[in-house]
Amino acid sequence: MADIIISRIELQNPRTKTYALYTQDVFLSEITEDTLVHFAISKGHAFSKKEFDRMLRHDKVNLCLRQSYRYLQRRPHLNKELQRKLKSKHFSQDIIDQTIIHLKKNRYINDDEFIAMFIRDSIRQRKSGPLLIKKKLIDKGAIVSQIDQQIDELFPFEKQIDTAFNLLQSRNQKLNEENVLLRKQKLQKYGMGKGFSWSVLEPVISRLKVD
Repeated sequence: MADIIISRIELQNPRTKTYALYTQDVFLSEITEDTLVHFAISKGHAFSKKEFDRMLRHDKVNLCLRQSYRYLQRRPHLNKELQRKLKSKHFSQDIIDQTIIHLKKNRYINDDEFIAMFIRDSIRQRKSGPLLIKKKLIDKGAIVSQIDQQIDELFPFEKQIDTAFNLLQSRNQKLNEENVLLRKQKLQKYGMGKGFSWSVLEPVISRLKVD
């Protein structure tokens, strides 16, 4: 197959440092400056079709990595959560897969570390029980078995009791309900909404002064 010869290179966007490649004044593709330097592309550079496709793939992965770094600079992400965002930017799955491999290899993403960090932060804030924490992590794309394992280790029953007691004690002081049964029901509903199971709430409510 005939070579693709670069006849012209034009700066397209100074801010994003992207360049347009031409062959015989016919537009070929837009690429990043990183790719231009990586492949040492200049006027007269000749590519085979296979080499040109490899160069374009490199450029797409590079763009996908750039977008990933923007997301990760704002906050850590789970693997699936980051993939969803990259798909919304119209990157193909094979480009995303190659990007994720690079990010994992260089420890930019690690689901176990993310889950542990999320659980520790939630415990520190003392506002959520394990069921609510689990739901939030599932919504972000975490695997259930990984969540359960980390919650068992980081948020044991005794710590759940302590967190639930502080939450419900504060809530109890704000309730105007005089009927003891209704007050307990409201506390139970509130506690369950915060992600605590009945096995945790029952001993907690029994300890509170609700009469």
